[in-house]
Amino acid sequence: MKGFITPLRRLTDMALAQDEESGLRVYGLSTAIVQNRSVYYEILEQSQKSGLDISTWIDWFMDIYSSSIQKSLTIVDKTRFLQQFYRSMAETSLNPRQI
Repeated sequence: MKGFITPLRRLTDMALAQDEESGLRVYGLSTAIVQNRSVYYEILEQSQKSGLDISTWIDWFMDIYSSSIQKSLTIVDKTRFLQQFYRSMAETSLNPRQI
């Protein structure tokens, strides 16, 4: 089912893009949802059966949203660290073995 996007996920992505006024996001919300697919579908089913109360789904979604942002921030921090390291080494003379 890789690449399959449910209508709810599509609406969520669209709403977030409109709110951010950009189609570009650096966090992997869809990836986080796919990685937690079984729980996602379980929460959706519970929410559909509970009438208009979607509190459980909102709580779960906010946890996934927060988690995806944290993972992205970790990647950005690692990337920035490596960039700074390589910049600091740019003017350092290295012998062939070190290179």
